[in-house]
Amino acid sequence: MIFSMSCSGEVVEKEPELIQIRPSIVNQLKKAKYGVADHSTVGLCHWTK
Repeated sequence: MIFSMSCSGEVVEKEPELIQIRPSIVNQLKKAKYGVADHSTVGLCHWTK
């Protein structure tokens, strides 16, 4: 649950809107050395492994 404040100062509660990455795309990204979570990816550098 995310709480934010509107311009008028009232607190607004809303659900986060996350996209999901399809399993076929996840496999392609992992083969390309990307770190993959449910809704995001990051390129992994060989210096940080």
